[in-house]
Amino acid sequence: MLFIIGLIFILLVFFYFVCVISSRCSRKEELHIKSLNFNDEELYFEINSYSYNNRLAILCYTQDDLFSNITINLPDESINSYDEGFIDPINKDCGLYQELINCGIIKEVIKENVQYNMGKYDLVKFNMNVLKEYDPKGYENYLSLIGYEEDMSFKPSI
Repeated sequence: MLFIIGLIFILLVFFYFVCVISSRCSRKEELHIKSLNFNDEELYFEINSYSYNNRLAILCYTQDDLFSNITINLPDESINSYDEGFIDPINKDCGLYQELINCGIIKEVIKENVQYNMGKYDLVKFNMNVLKEYDPKGYENYLSLIGYEEDMSFKPSI
């Protein structure tokens, strides 16, 4: 009897580890197609929107954890287009901001050092065609949510 209980326990532990390993291995397939190598980490991007005002929200993950919020929602500051957002300053400090410029995810810095409460933030324009390569599903969901169609000649107000 004790042998059977031990065998069941070993099988349960084995299946648990198989599930954990397979869920970690599938993170890339689950969320994204393309990754960015930064400081010996593979980073995966998630395109979403802030629920308060549907502005562009970009998050960055390693295979296991949240790495950084790329954007930060500053609802009292105006933006002009669906592809603009404020950069969380921690990304500047760690060098990720410059890497996003180098790889073409950030298309243009519109305004630097926008003072908001106790922080300073850069307003940037993202290259949505490049960003789409990192999270095609999130890209489509975001455009659908804000009511934007790529063949439209106008951009929705945000």
